[in-house]
Amino acid sequence: MNLLTFVSTIGALQGIIILVSILFRFRHQKNLPLALLLIVFSARLVTIPTWNAEVLISRPWILPLTTPLPFLFGPFLWWYIRELSSDTRNVPKYLILHLLPYISEALAVSITLLKMGEGEYELFIHNVFTGNPPLWLPVRNSLKVILNIVYIGFSSRLAFGKKANRLSGAKRLWLRLLVVIPAIVLSAFAYVAILPSATEYLTKGSATPFSVLAVT
Repeated sequence: MNLLTFVSTIGALQGIIILVSILFRFRHQKNLPLALLLIVFSARLVTIPTWNAEVLISRPWILPLTTPLPFLFGPFLWWYIRELSSDTRNVPKYLILHLLPYISEALAVSITLLKMGEGEYELFIHNVFTGNPPLWLPVRNSLKVILNIVYIGFSSRLAFGKKANRLSGAKRLWLRLLVVIPAIVLSAFAYVAILPSATEYLTKGSATPFSVLAVT
């Protein structure tokens, strides 16, 4: 088992263990968005090792299943911080609107792949792993980064704003860590998602950018 697979698997298992503890030990309704975030994060972590040409060519369903997941990170994080910063339930009023980018991306990727013939799909995967992806791929990945930056901004207003001063010191610190740490993870994700060279290096045997992301 190489380093990337090992780290990704350990990260996913950690997320699953925390998820189980939330479901069976800390079954408070306010923890629902955290549980959803852990499901998404664990699913994305455990599938990082599948990001290679052979696996994606043999299992094309992996792309529409996993690539839209980052669109859910920011909304679920923001929702959780809303819950923690309020004494009552604080579910976003129009939650479905915050999930639309994920739904739209999942449909867009699925339709794009369905329109490709077998040879065209293999050429697409080849181009991705040689550092020449079609323009729409880095553009959509950039949108994931931008969307998450926006939600981290929303979360920062709650964690560092005046409302946070009403909370206990421990809860205030927890809220702020929930903003700062995902921001660091987002930086590592942005490098891998936007720059085609990261995937090209992976093809050449250098998984460092992806390993850094998994460790972070």
